[in-house]
Amino acid sequence: MRPAAVIDPLGHLDWSARIARGVSRHYRFGRRSQERADLEQVAALAVIRKAREFDPALVPEGGDPDGQFRGWAKPSVAGDCRREGRRLKNGGTYHTRREQGRPAVLVEITSDLGDPTGEPFDLPDHRAGADPDPGPSLILGWTPTAGGPDP
Repeated sequence: MRPAAVIDPLGHLDWSARIARGVSRHYRFGRRSQERADLEQVAALAVIRKAREFDPALVPEGGDPDGQFRGWAKPSVAGDCRREGRRLKNGGTYHTRREQGRPAVLVEITSDLGDPTGEPFDLPDHRAGADPDPGPSLILGWTPTAGGPDP
């Protein structure tokens, strides 16, 4: 059995930065922008993570472990960069998909104030020295509905 070659992720950082720059051009981030730097960081972290997961025993005899690693890791590195690029384009938020076949749950604000039994209530103020009767407060009631708004 031949010794397993160890992948050095530092040798692949320039390669991962090129992938990040390609994704950066796709999303039209500036050359010296913070978004591009963020993508390069994501790519570097993906290479480090994938270097730990790589099994060099699968490299054929006489094969190039670095080339094999790059071919194996590129979809993950590029995918992580594309996901981060979408997040950066969307103002820093991730967009998730709603489950298929299930209706959306909408929250409808009602005009009645109080708990489900119909009795009005107020939230107590537990701060030290707070006025025990601070005056009227507004608590919005809400009712979850399974469909959409009524036509």
